[in-house]
Amino acid sequence: AECVSALSRLDPRQRDTGYALCLLGKAHAEMVEYQESARAFERARRVDPTRLESCEVYSTVLWHLKRDTRLSHLAQECVSTDRLAPQTWCALGNCFSLQKEHETALRFFRRALQLDPKHPYAHTLCGHEYFANEDFEKAMTSYRAAIRLDPRHYNAWYGLGTVYYRQEKYELSEYHFRHALGINSRSSVLFCYLGMAQHALRRTGDALELLRKAVALDAKKPLRCGAWAGYGCRLFDFGRAIDLSLPVFELDLSVLWRSVTWHDFLDMWAFAFGFKPSKLLRTSRNLTAASFGFALVKLLVSAGAKGVFII
Repeated sequence: AECVSALSRLDPRQRDTGYALCLLGKAHAEMVEYQESARAFERARRVDPTRLESCEVYSTVLWHLKRDTRLSHLAQECVSTDRLAPQTWCALGNCFSLQKEHETALRFFRRALQLDPKHPYAHTLCGHEYFANEDFEKAMTSYRAAIRLDPRHYNAWYGLGTVYYRQEKYELSEYHFRHALGINSRSSVLFCYLGMAQHALRRTGDALELLRKAVALDAKKPLRCGAWAGYGCRLFDFGRAIDLSLPVFELDLSVLWRSVTWHDFLDMWAFAFGFKPSKLLRTSRNLTAASFGFALVKLLVSAGAKGVFII
């Protein structure tokens, strides 16, 4: 947030350079503000189309946004600019990762490391692909390599935390999530994962407080705020989850409609409960407020029948 504020105070001739816009894109990405990050990176591409610095971060932002066409186009632009840049191969790897072709993605990320063995982000991306393939030992090796090169590379600390969480080593998971959060305290995702680790350690009160902080960071982002509330239902109980979801319903409805459809919001709740939204909701993409309320009640009743409110 301080970086974004500082960049906004620059003279327009400095603020609108490729370097400054890439910094802005990275700052938004680290705050999990992917839409804003993508806009900043796109402006940077228009100002300086041959600049490859931070393209690995931009490609990851597009990966999170599931913009496969734009990601493919970015990778082609990078190849045309410099085939021997590690950022090019990171962008190519993210293209195939988005298509669930993890082995191909790994080959491209390893190629990036051949070109620059001291590229922490490429090591971390390798770790993510190994994790997706459930090769946890190689994932940990990649994350540790990234941390040796850059001890403040919080993505790798987060990656180690996810591995330990999957292995049910919750104390180690908590340690690594907390370390990542110490580096980047503006990430709602890190607050949520640390809360999950705390809940697994039976520290329910601390976990709930962390989930509230995740909601507070995303109070103006209804889709993710709804997701955290959904996790609240899954991890805690209905009453606490409703408390977590209040920031969503306190938003101006015009803001909510511009940000996300009711159907998307329900999809996130259904995902948190372990339902398949397509089977739960037989509605169009344009739900009215009344039908949204009915569908949400239907979802909560179904969730109660499954016993998801019981710890």
